[in-house]
Amino acid sequence: MSLDSPIEDLLARALPPAYDRTRPSTSAPALVNWHLRRLRIGDIHLVENGGCRPLRVEGQGWCRAEPLHEAFWPGGADLCVSVMWAPDEKYWRRYPSGSVPRGAEQHWRDRTLATIEAVESAGFIAEERGPRRTPHHHPHNRLLVYQMPPHLDPVRQPADAWAGIEPCPPNHRRTSWYPQRSPEVEVQDVLAAVQAFDSPGYGTPEVPAGTGSCYARDVTQLVWPVGADLCTHLIWKPSPEFRLDPDGVLPAGALQHWNTRITHITDTLNAAGWQLRQRARPWDPHTDSRADLLAWRPAQ
Repeated sequence: MSLDSPIEDLLARALPPAYDRTRPSTSAPALVNWHLRRLRIGDIHLVENGGCRPLRVEGQGWCRAEPLHEAFWPGGADLCVSVMWAPDEKYWRRYPSGSVPRGAEQHWRDRTLATIEAVESAGFIAEERGPRRTPHHHPHNRLLVYQMPPHLDPVRQPADAWAGIEPCPPNHRRTSWYPQRSPEVEVQDVLAAVQAFDSPGYGTPEVPAGTGSCYARDVTQLVWPVGADLCTHLIWKPSPEFRLDPDGVLPAGALQHWNTRITHITDTLNAAGWQLRQRARPWDPHTDSRADLLAWRPAQ
């Protein structure tokens, strides 16, 4: 389906949303999605007669920008998102057979390259990173889309950085890490002696005073550092006694608590052969309720 001319006219006259560097999780996807719609590859829906229908250009699929925690950004970037590209419906994987329609791989490659070219024409840097995603492994592709300050050049990932390496689970061909241990379990075991962990579905544990609590989540290979054997998203929350109270008052010692605990976590992981990355902006207990970090273990 082609875009209706009134929609194109509206897109042509619309002003881009402002990007707020202090609120990148909302303002960065909003700005990139605005450009994707202008490029006629974005996610556009028309509300009519009490319903909502997508507007798609036949044969090219569509894109949507999604937020990425700053710890996942390329070094020096001042804006970064993950752009999900979904193939045209006729090339979707067939269920329950699991077969891929003829032409799906070529469609995937051609449209990915066309999307990269279109996004870069709008002034962004767009890259495929991590092991190559394919219709045999995933329902959609992902691109890292970012901007660098004028005085910095992007450090693009080499095209062969992940050559010959299969995507990590879960995916269509390998649904779980079993019998191997997942990155989340591995990093939790390293920190178990020094850090309390939240267990999903079991509520918040009794956290020893002054430690805070952690939980680990899987993270897209789009942001895995080159050469990583395992990688996970580590989330740390301060102890209740150091959190902002309902009146907006920050307890004494809160900033020191943040610095001490994150340093302790970093040192513990480093000693076990893991590396850690956090955002460039300093943590602010007045506005931040948690710390999001990228933890990875280089391949041996």
